[in-house]
Amino acid sequence: MRRTLVCLLVIGLLTAACGGADQPLATVNGDEITIDDMVALNPEYEVIDEFEQGAFVDDLGLAVLLRAIETQARTDYGIDVTGSDVDAFLAAPSETSAATIAAWQQNVAGGQMTEGQLRSNTKSLIIRDAVIEALVEDSDAFRNLWDQSPQLFASACVRHILTQLEDDAVAAAERIAAGEDFAAVADEVSRDTTTEGGLLADPETGECDVPLEVFVPEFGFQAAVAPLGEVSGPFVSDFGWHIIIVEERTIPASLDEVRSNLDEYLTDAVRAQLVTPWINDAIDSAEVEIDPSIGTWSSTGSAILPAGEARTGNEEPSEGG
Repeated sequence: MRRTLVCLLVIGLLTAACGGADQPLATVNGDEITIDDMVALNPEYEVIDEFEQGAFVDDLGLAVLLRAIETQARTDYGIDVTGSDVDAFLAAPSETSAATIAAWQQNVAGGQMTEGQLRSNTKSLIIRDAVIEALVEDSDAFRNLWDQSPQLFASACVRHILTQLEDDAVAAAERIAAGEDFAAVADEVSRDTTTEGGLLADPETGECDVPLEVFVPEFGFQAAVAPLGEVSGPFVSDFGWHIIIVEERTIPASLDEVRSNLDEYLTDAVRAQLVTPWINDAIDSAEVEIDPSIGTWSSTGSAILPAGEARTGNEEPSEGG
């Protein structure tokens, strides 16, 4: 999840939790989260006073985030994940999730995770994968990613020269335009002394056809769109000023080519870039109410503020709080 919930000490939590199994602890987009839901997550919460109350509130906060994503997925795409779906996924996880599921199952066996937490986390993975599939079908979302981040779909052989000042980058580009060899100028003036002739190659294999997603976005984007064989730049990144020359590049000819070869192009980086804005929007737009004896929901921090904790002035109260 994009934000980490802090441990909270909640005065009066036990009273709220013992108010009845059908008494909602939280409501998210109209869906209630009750003590029964929390006990399903962790059976030890059936007797709250034996456990650190902050851990309970942490898990309640996570349950709120998952419910926000779950209800938004249902609203936007009709996605509704059942217990049977979770059973099936645990028995045969997707290729992209298999290692994660295996690690979680080891945590359950070692006592670091409950079965309920495993099932809740697995449900979130199923929802995420289903939303990604829906976003791929959504021409606007996927086309925007293709237009704005072509480096996520490309690999290239790139030489670069890195300087601290723009004037130095301009001077290097002028020397190359006057006939000097790019590699020779790179070896002389570039601040990147780890490359030979400025060639960015895989440090393990020596191959220069490197996925552009591994570079900072400014660099990867320029390497994805620069004309082949021509000096491009200068442009700036967090590292300094760059000029580049792209010697070779592999990039799909069109978005249709990407759609027809998703196994190749739907990498972890593409999946993350596609789904993260949707997740953020689902959380930010959620209508959340927290039992006031537990606390209030901070929409800016996506966390539960304990009852009685002073607001900083930047926090928004939960509905009715």
